[in-house]
Amino acid sequence: MSIQQTDIKKLAIEYEELMKRSYGFLLENDEMIFFRFGKRRFYHLLGFHYLTYSTVYKLIEYGFIDKNDFFNLVIQGCITFDHIEMEEVLTKETQRENFKEVVKKELHESEFTERNYNSAKNEHYAKLQNIIIDRWNHFSADNLQNIFGQEIVLNYENHESDDIKGAANKIFFQFMQSEGKHINLVVGQNTDGDYYPMSYFLERKMGKFSFKEDGSEQEKLKILVQSNYDNNTDKRLSTKINWQVIRVLSFVESDRETLMNLDTIEKFKTQQVITSIDIKKELIDEKKKQINEFPPIYHQFDDKSIVLEYLQRYMQFKKCENEQEIENMILSFYDDGIEIDKEEVQKLFEADYKLKYLKQYTKYNEFYNVVKAMESREMRYLYSKYFDLSSDEWTDNFFRELVEVHGCYENKISIDEVGILVNQIPLQ
Repeated sequence: MSIQQTDIKKLAIEYEELMKRSYGFLLENDEMIFFRFGKRRFYHLLGFHYLTYSTVYKLIEYGFIDKNDFFNLVIQGCITFDHIEMEEVLTKETQRENFKEVVKKELHESEFTERNYNSAKNEHYAKLQNIIIDRWNHFSADNLQNIFGQEIVLNYENHESDDIKGAANKIFFQFMQSEGKHINLVVGQNTDGDYYPMSYFLERKMGKFSFKEDGSEQEKLKILVQSNYDNNTDKRLSTKINWQVIRVLSFVESDRETLMNLDTIEKFKTQQVITSIDIKKELIDEKKKQINEFPPIYHQFDDKSIVLEYLQRYMQFKKCENEQEIENMILSFYDDGIEIDKEEVQKLFEADYKLKYLKQYTKYNEFYNVVKAMESREMRYLYSKYFDLSSDEWTDNFFRELVEVHGCYENKISIDEVGILVNQIPLQ
């Protein structure tokens, strides 16, 4: 059988990149997952344990080397693809006199016949070919980082027909357009509750692991936060907060109309999360320049929305030619401390192009206030999972500071840095 040669040292080098960091995830069910890629997991993650007739399998399963040593020997170039061949002569570093006898004994209890050997060899190479195609050809640190960047993880429930039955707990996945299937990272959980990377492979059948044994779908959990940590310092290197998911989870019905209106504005159609900063910069400030052309009397109104209210009344009275009501309205301006005469009223309300700007400006200000309130809810929703928000520091003004000064919606401030501002240590 012709088998594609693979430089397994390159696999180890890619894996070594993953070993430099730990990975943390906060899920929508408040579950926090942390794991790292230890040396001993390399053997299982890349599927070497399936090659039961290979040299490397015998070396490990019969205790000649442990799984940590296996990784070291691969990355040093002492164990190569040749040692995946059956009964390959070992390098001096791993030489064992009785190794071939162990292999023979494993293949056939009574005698080591040519037929048994060939049958085992065919089985071995069939497994090897599958591992190369399904695992090794798609394994890289970049591919794993791409998987971690997805928004959903499967809350996996095992069933007996699975290839990954056992301790499998979560499956991180990404659809590979070129293959038409998902690439999966299975994360297990041991009896102590600790998570670890368990298996990595391209699924053979599209969506094979998306369903439970009874045919219902596996639960899909949204990822709220993904963090990377330096394994040498335990310092959080990066934090990616999925504000779009948080907006959906903290959504209240009264916001629906505002969000629908914002979604129809051309500037925001390709934007996942519209923030108060976007509204102010792209809409309000732009309209404000046009509003500045209004008569000076307009700028006496602190609440611009009241001008629109008066405008609507004025247009109604004007249409009905109800001069008395217009007079009464002007008097109500005086009650508010604003002195205005009929001529100024006409200047204020009867310029059509300014009327358009005024309506837009008032509408955008309403959006702005609603979105600011949404942001406060969203930040409370998220940060309450890491901090005690009952302390005095967690005010609406502080949340505005996180948005406007520290750029939390652009992921410019980490969870730890937020903790420093309020003098609290985040939950790990």
